[in-house]
Amino acid sequence: MLRDDPSTGLSESEVIRYSYDLQAGSYIREYEEDQSRFSAYANELATVIATNCPSPVSVLDAGAGELISTRLIMEQLDPVFPFAVDGSLSRLHVGMKWLKDTQPSLASTMSVFVANLDKLPFAPQSFDAVYTSHALEPNHSNGALLVSELWRITSQDLFLFEPHYEAAGHKARERMDYHGYIKNLEQTIIEQTGCKPAIFPIVNTVESYNPTFCFHIKRSTGLSPKQLDQKHRKPTFRMGNIAFDRVINGGICSSSDKICFPVIEDIPVFDEKLSIFLPSL
Repeated sequence: MLRDDPSTGLSESEVIRYSYDLQAGSYIREYEEDQSRFSAYANELATVIATNCPSPVSVLDAGAGELISTRLIMEQLDPVFPFAVDGSLSRLHVGMKWLKDTQPSLASTMSVFVANLDKLPFAPQSFDAVYTSHALEPNHSNGALLVSELWRITSQDLFLFEPHYEAAGHKARERMDYHGYIKNLEQTIIEQTGCKPAIFPIVNTVESYNPTFCFHIKRSTGLSPKQLDQKHRKPTFRMGNIAFDRVINGGICSSSDKICFPVIEDIPVFDEKLSIFLPSL
């Protein structure tokens, strides 16, 4: 495995991204062969989100992959501002082509972008609800950083639909050990958010050998007047104090700081290695 070979010089997030790039399209093919299994799973997740965070205005699917569960969940939640992020441009590109074919109305409102989950281009508490679906599982070494970052951009409810190593059976644990999946997620959440998550199993797990649990964290404080005002505004791309407020041919840029990132097939790619300083803006 690449992650076990230090000679590659790749970070864990880069290894994960490259492995998923090579799989682009395989999840859509699997869904089309057995739609009922995926639909039951997504329906349950949407119900959990809607029950705990009624009528969210802005929702982010963090680690959306090929947008299969994204589509099925967003159809039910019907947020004003649906967003989806993944580290793999290949998977999002395949997913958006599929979404435009199968649900063009949702595709027209969906904002998708490429970024690592440990550095998301948004201001704190930008989204009413943020959720993952088996997006944290391969990140055994930087799970704390990911939980902290997802919590940072959440204003109300964070839902982590992930494996639960400590509650899994022997065979599931063996598989998680082999693949290097995340462990001690409950303790990580407590340490990074200061909140004890509500934890419960998802009944309609897609793969029986990789059961899903929900780790739900709700902010205890209500929204400030400023946050209530911002709640009905579309979240904007921002890195620290740098706002990306201008789209040019092939790029998304900051008018004030003159920094640009590429936009490929209408998908912004927030990769610092690809950033461009363009003082002529």
